[in-house]
Amino acid sequence: ARGPGYRVFREIDALDLRDSQRDALADIEQNLAADLAPHRETMRQVAETLASGIETGRLDAAQAAATQAALTASADDARDSFASAMNDVHDALDEGQRAELVARLRARHDHRGGDAEAHRKEGMARFATELGLTDEQKQAIHEAVRSGAEKLFPARKVRREAWEAKMKALGDAFVRDDFDAEDFDLAEGADEAIASFSRVAEHAV
Repeated sequence: ARGPGYRVFREIDALDLRDSQRDALADIEQNLAADLAPHRETMRQVAETLASGIETGRLDAAQAAATQAALTASADDARDSFASAMNDVHDALDEGQRAELVARLRARHDHRGGDAEAHRKEGMARFATELGLTDEQKQAIHEAVRSGAEKLFPARKVRREAWEAKMKALGDAFVRDDFDAEDFDLAEGADEAIASFSRVAEHAV
């Protein structure tokens, strides 16, 4: 299975690295995966909650509230883990390597039309596979989620553009020696996003 930050670490692997750097970066990737194991378990439980809702046609209010609270706590932990890993990656790379990494990630983002959309589609595909959904069911869920997002959150384009601006600023800062991932709140808006997800899921079910 692909671990957290898979694409970033694969772009790092493509850099011209010294053996000592490869060893250090492999440790960073493994440590990040271990730190985020509880987060992945929370996401698995969320998938089970949604699967149950799809199967029964309703979401249990108490269970949905508990799931939202668990996601919020998990997001806080994930933010700290990612920030620490980013700082470690930064320190392991030379300035030129950092610049090349940022350039490679931006080129991939432009080519794919935005990682957020790609992640969403891949996540939905894995979720559908685990549930054993038919093509008709997958299409129906896709349409319901998209319709719910459009109705409930018409300003999401503005938020996405703000997030992309933050990522550009982060990339610019990453090249510099004084970079600190803690200066960028990677979980900004997480509470709102989780609440939004809960409402869209309820609408879709």
